[in-house]
Amino acid sequence: MRSATSTLFLHSFEGMIHALLKPMNPRAEALKLRTFAFGLRIVRFCRTRRATWEGREFSDQLFRAGTRVGANYRATCRARSHADFIAKIVYVVEEADESVYWLE
Repeated sequence: MRSATSTLFLHSFEGMIHALLKPMNPRAEALKLRTFAFGLRIVRFCRTRRATWEGREFSDQLFRAGTRVGANYRATCRARSHADFIAKIVYVVEEADESVYWLE
């Protein structure tokens, strides 16, 4: 016979597993792939700009901001609540905006 504590733990564990394995929204999955592809394109682009001191500084800033977009979006997809989602998506928007700044 299980104790109340072990039953509660198993129920919580099953909930976590279900949350990890539940199918994602197709639009969210598509955006996850697009942000990852964006990060790869940023990496390739930054490799071409390293010949001068200015190019190195520029590419370092762009590299950091551009690759964080996808990483932060992945974290956003695992938000535990709507409030957590909002708090995390703000970072995605900020990094995307900074990437646009460096690309302009």
